[in-house]
Amino acid sequence: MNIGIDIDDTITNSSDIFVKYAKIYNKIHNIDHSINTDELDQSKAFGWTQKNQKEFALQYLKIILQEALPKENVIEAIKKLKELGCNIIFITERKDTEVDGMYALTKQWLDDNNIEFDKLVVNCDNKLQECINNNIKLFIDDNYFTCKQVHDSKKIEVLLYKTNYNKNYKNLEFEIVENWNEIIEKVRRKL
Repeated sequence: MNIGIDIDDTITNSSDIFVKYAKIYNKIHNIDHSINTDELDQSKAFGWTQKNQKEFALQYLKIILQEALPKENVIEAIKKLKELGCNIIFITERKDTEVDGMYALTKQWLDDNNIEFDKLVVNCDNKLQECINNNIKLFIDDNYFTCKQVHDSKKIEVLLYKTNYNKNYKNLEFEIVENWNEIIEKVRRKL
């Protein structure tokens, strides 16, 4: 079975690190905004304009992605998925350009954390199309809207990884998971 997996906030704690640096950024730039970790939209979560978002990304994004840690049990869970015969394909929106080398940075992070995978796709603006291209049977992501798009294709099953900013979604057509042990159990039942 081919399993497509998002990276940020699905296998990493990148939001925690992001918030840490957002507080620093807001202090430096005198942005008086009560940070709301339940909000995905950066203008609502941090009080940022488009200019702030771009400036923050240029200054802190690489640091955040390097400092991020694997979520609890994710390394063992992915190893177990591989043992069960699953192919692991990471599909992320992380933008890759010659300037930032996001593919190399992400691959290095996966290697450094002993996270096994078969393929890494960065710079993905259309995860549904990437899932179709890679014959994904199960897709795991923390973004409700991405999960809904992939689910609504009626071809691919999805699991929404629960985070602060998606915790209020209820009665969905697809399942919400809270940890990687739960994901392993769901995959075992499907095989």
